[in-house]
Amino acid sequence: MKFIQITTLIAILICSVDLYSQQSSIFGKGSPEIANSQNITDANGLKQGVWQRKYSNGNLMYKATFVNDTIVGEMLRFHSNGQKMAQILYDSKGEWGNGQLFSEKGKKIAEGKFNGS
Repeated sequence: MKFIQITTLIAILICSVDLYSQQSSIFGKGSPEIANSQNITDANGLKQGVWQRKYSNGNLMYKATFVNDTIVGEMLRFHSNGQKMAQILYDSKGEWGNGQLFSEKGKKIAEGKFNGS
């Protein structure tokens, strides 16, 4: 139960962090680099594709793939020292996921299933 609470907290953090995320673009503007870009929103403002953010020290904070504002596939979150903090593998609808949490030293401290519904 505690894992679900921690995972939910991480998911909330990711969503709130996106508000301060790196520059995003809009699909459909005719720019050829959009297909290879990150942190993109579509014409409806929904997150699409790979999103990531870095700490001020340059280390990756998180990386996740979105489809219509929902995380699908692998979501990785990192401590500021570069060690993996969380790894969740979501289903194709972003409803269920198997996850693991890690300490700042890289030790696995929890694992479980995430239910986003």
